[in-house]
Amino acid sequence: MQVLECISYINHLANKIDESPSKILPQSLSSMPNKLEVQLESLEQIPRIEYEAVNGPLDESRITNTAELYRVAALIYLYQSIIRKPGDCARLKSLVDHALQILKTLGLCTSPWPLFIIACEVTGDEERLTILDALDKMQRERRIGNVEIMRNIIEAVWKRADLNVESKVNKRVNWKDLVDTKRQFPSFI
Repeated sequence: MQVLECISYINHLANKIDESPSKILPQSLSSMPNKLEVQLESLEQIPRIEYEAVNGPLDESRITNTAELYRVAALIYLYQSIIRKPGDCARLKSLVDHALQILKTLGLCTSPWPLFIIACEVTGDEERLTILDALDKMQRERRIGNVEIMRNIIEAVWKRADLNVESKVNKRVNWKDLVDTKRQFPSFI
């Protein structure tokens, strides 16, 4: 639950930045990104499973890996949305690499939100193939329309990032800048 609360607070802070004419957090909230970062970094997730309430076998490793994927994606989201310091590139790359390892361990990712957040940060062809493979597996298993919407947004982010590299623009691509939220917004359920 703490990870979900952190994600909610990151959304709140990102909205405050978007609403601000100066595009920075108000002074009263300026310490919150670092507090969220520390909380997410130090968070140890231990699943509480009530076995008598379960009607079949549980894969505790899968549950733990999915929880870790959300935690890592929340940190990536924090860096994407709020913390934009130049020195964070190495940290962000490390988080993305860790998330990709978790995706490979899972085999099938059934959680759209962390996959989307991670996908928006990958840059290499091998990483992109890992994401596309995960999207294909998700589409086959879940058969929901939002996977195609996610894929379109992810591919638009990758194309813009590639164009930025070619034109030597050193600017992070924000997926929100590429989406008409009235027409196309992925459901992360």
